[in-house]
Amino acid sequence: MIFTKGEVIINIGDSDLNKTIKLNRLGINLNGYKSLLDVCYGYVNWTPIDSTSIYNRIKLILMTLGGPLTTLLISISLYIYLINSSLPYVLMLSFNGLFLFSAFEFLITILPIKYSYRPYAGCTSDGYKILQHLKNK
Repeated sequence: MIFTKGEVIINIGDSDLNKTIKLNRLGINLNGYKSLLDVCYGYVNWTPIDSTSIYNRIKLILMTLGGPLTTLLISISLYIYLINSSLPYVLMLSFNGLFLFSAFEFLITILPIKYSYRPYAGCTSDGYKILQHLKNK
């Protein structure tokens, strides 16, 4: 929200629950989920900004990098915690699962790809969007 003066919308879920929380320029749409396979589904939209100036292109790249960098930070934190602590077996398995999931999620979002599977079918990854911002002049 610090990089745009427009409205920022966070969409969580892919169903039709349609509950909205509005906080000034921030809108959070809680849509629910159609299936358990889509529980991770969510995306952020913001009011487009002019990408002709280098300053605005940097802002667009930083906004797009926010998700993958947060996921990477979570992965690194989980890894550091796992190697520096002794946990009960079940808890260790849970933390390992979270670490592997977040590391995989980072790779899937940072690689420049067009998704062909649901729930993101037809959308592009953050890495793809970053490359597009770098190519636009």
